[in-house]
Amino acid sequence: MRANEGRPLRFDIESLRIFVAVIEEGSIAAAAGRTHLVASAVSKRVSDLETEAGTPLLYRHSRGVQATPAGEALYHHAKRLVEHLQQISDELSEYSQGLRGHARIYVNFTAMVLYLPAALHSFLRVNPQVRVDMVEKTSDEVVHAIASGVADLGICAPAPNTLGDLQVRPYRVDKLVLLVPREHRLARSTHIGFDAALDEDFVSMPHGTSIPKLCRAAAERSGRRLRVRIEVTSFAIWWARGSASACCRKAVCCPMWSRRGSRSSNSTTRGRCGRS
Repeated sequence: MRANEGRPLRFDIESLRIFVAVIEEGSIAAAAGRTHLVASAVSKRVSDLETEAGTPLLYRHSRGVQATPAGEALYHHAKRLVEHLQQISDELSEYSQGLRGHARIYVNFTAMVLYLPAALHSFLRVNPQVRVDMVEKTSDEVVHAIASGVADLGICAPAPNTLGDLQVRPYRVDKLVLLVPREHRLARSTHIGFDAALDEDFVSMPHGTSIPKLCRAAAERSGRRLRVRIEVTSFAIWWARGSASACCRKAVCCPMWSRRGSRSSNSTTRGRCGRS
C-alpha cells in the first residue's frame, strides 16, 4: 500500500480513537468491546487508516495484534490528540453547566505550600464558577510557561534578565535567614550581612531553584563565590547534623508574573538574598 503523494494525510478522529483502543487492548475483539462496536467495524477502521497512511500499522497474529513502528508513531500522536480533545470536551461541558472562567496558574514550591492553599480556598469559595488549574514548577519553568502561553499566571522568584516582556507585580516578600549550629562562630550574632557568611560552606536547595540562584547572584555582586557543599530537597536533617551553614526561608521572595502586559521596570527579587 502507498499513501497518496503530494497531499497531507487525512485521519478521521473516531478512527484514531478506535486505533488507540486497539493498541492498548492488544486485540481487535477487545477493542470492539471497549468501543461498543462489532469487531468487523473496528477492523475496517484500522484498514482504512493503513490505506490512508500507506503502510501497515499492525502486526496481526493468532494472539492478537501489535503495533508496527509506523503504528507506534501513530499511536503516540493519536493518544495525545484524543486526550486533548477530551480535555476540550470536558472544559466546554463545564462552561455549559455554568462555569464562567478558567485560569491556569504555574507556581513555585514556596507559593504552593505557604501562600496559595488559604488564598485559593477563599477565592473559590467566593467564585465557585471559576476553575483554577494549578501546577508546581521551578521558577524558571514558571517564567517559560507564562512566556509561551501555557499558563495565564505565575508565581515565582526568577533570576534577573530572564523576564523578556513579561509584566511583574509583587506578591509576597519573605526574608532569608542563615541557619548554623549552636557552636558556630556566627551563632551568637543577631544581625549579619550576607558577605560575612561567604567564607562558610553552604547546604543548598537543588541547583536551579530560586534560593541558590538568588544567593549566587548576591555573592557574585560582592565579587565572591557561594561555596555549596551539599544539595538537599529539605534542610531539616542537615540543621541537626551541623554539616554546614544553610541560607533558607524565614519566608521567600515570590514575585508574581503575568503574560499579559509589558515588562515591569524592576524586580522585587533583586538583592534580596544579600540581606541578613
